Amino acid sequence: MKLGLLIIILFIVKQSFSQTDSSFVKQKEVIVIENKSSNIYSYHSIEIKPLFDKTTCSEKSELELRKYFEKKVKQLKVTEKGEVYLNLVIGEDGIIKDFKILTSDNEALNEHAVTIIKNLPPWKPGVHNGNKVEVSYNTVIKFE
Repeated sequence: MKLGLLIIILFIVKQSFSQTDSSFVKQKEVIVIENKSSNIYSYHSIEIKPLFDKTTCSEKSELELRKYFEKKVKQLKVTEKGEVYLNLVIGEDGIIKDFKILTSDNEALNEHAVTIIKNLPPWKPGVHNGNKVEVSYNTVIKFE
């Protein structure tokens, strides 16, 4: 738990001070759904990673998630360009329990990102020490 929070805090601090195209990317917190659980594990610290869309390994899961995001961006007919970095909490049941926007190139894209995340299908949950656990997962939606 403490390691997971430390990793998230370090990621946020790094993103807050990193430069992109000679300008600072401001940290944006748009939406946070209250999460009552205190046992959220870091994606990289658990034995079996959560898997998106019935995939069988984490590499395929990440690829399918990117494809899903690309498809949804096209369906929304978004004309703005940019990236929205998010943190998701995948629940013990595979449902997204919590999420927040970490950084964004364009505030107008945040609403589109929230729409996409709220409609994510269930994942195969992560497992640690033989138990299904909630997992913190960072990702990006690219609007191209």
